[in-house]
Amino acid sequence: MFQLGELNQRRLEEAIKLEELKLKEYEARELAEKEKQNFEKARRDAESMRERAEREIAQRREAERKSARDTKEKEKLEGTLGSPQLQYQHFAWEEIMAATSSFSEELKIGMGAYGAVYKCNLHHTTAVVKVLQSAENQLSKQFQQEVWK
Repeated sequence: MFQLGELNQRRLEEAIKLEELKLKEYEARELAEKEKQNFEKARRDAESMRERAEREIAQRREAERKSARDTKEKEKLEGTLGSPQLQYQHFAWEEIMAATSSFSEELKIGMGAYGAVYKCNLHHTTAVVKVLQSAENQLSKQFQQEVWK
């Protein structure tokens, strides 16, 4: 009988240990679930931050490209406007004929002291073309002075 009582005692102790282990297992599962939820939240937050950073980088790059384009255009305009060596350009006779539609009356904007004046577009720039009517030497010098003003 002594053995039976001992076995019962041992079985009771084992049952208590088993219950404690089950409780610890339950607590561990709850902790694991909580950690999993925390991990998922952290992952979503990190993904959101990454996407936001990528958008900001794309916006910054676009702003830098626009700024570079604007700067280049500004420098080009400043160079064109401020450059004393680029006060005039030479055009081929064919270009002038095409731009003035063979000196069309529709493009004639007036008569100057030395001849007709035509409005035209040369190389994407609005321009005027003066036509010298007489080849007299004195008249030609006055014409050139007017052109270079």
